[in-house]
Amino acid sequence: MNTLTGQKAILAEVRQREFEAYNQVKKSCHMVEQAQLEKAEVQVQQGLEGYARDPGFDQNTVWDSGKRKIS
Repeated sequence: MNTLTGQKAILAEVRQREFEAYNQVKKSCHMVEQAQLEKAEVQVQQGLEGYARDPGFDQNTVWDSGKRKIS
C-alpha cells in the first residue's frame, strides 16, 4: 500500500512539473510572437517615414502588395 501511495505522489509531482513546463513554453511563445509583432510595427513605421521623406511620394498613392500605384 505504501508503494502505491508513493507512486501516486510521484505521479502528481510529475504532472505538476509537466503543467508548469507547458505554461512556461506557452508564455515563451507568446513573448516571441509579441516581439515579432513589435519588430514588424517598427519596420512598417520606419518604412512609412522613409516614404514621407521621399520628395516623389504622393500621399494619395494606393498601396498594393508593396508597390506604388498612382491613383
